[in-house]
Amino acid sequence: MEIGIESGSEAVLKRWNKRTTVEINREAVRVMNELELQIALDFIMFDYGVKMPSVFFLRN
Repeated sequence: MEIGIESGSEAVLKRWNKRTTVEINREAVRVMNELELQIALDFIMFDYGVKMPSVFFLRN
């Protein structure tokens, strides 16, 4: 299953009007893992308003 997480930043999600939150996305991934679904995540790779420290969430 493929889902559009888009970002780990609340600011980016809001700027792109994604109508979701980081917490909702985390819960979606948690549920899919619990159901043992194979998942692929889509992200907005670069955003004009993102500073480098805000992309470090990807390491976690």
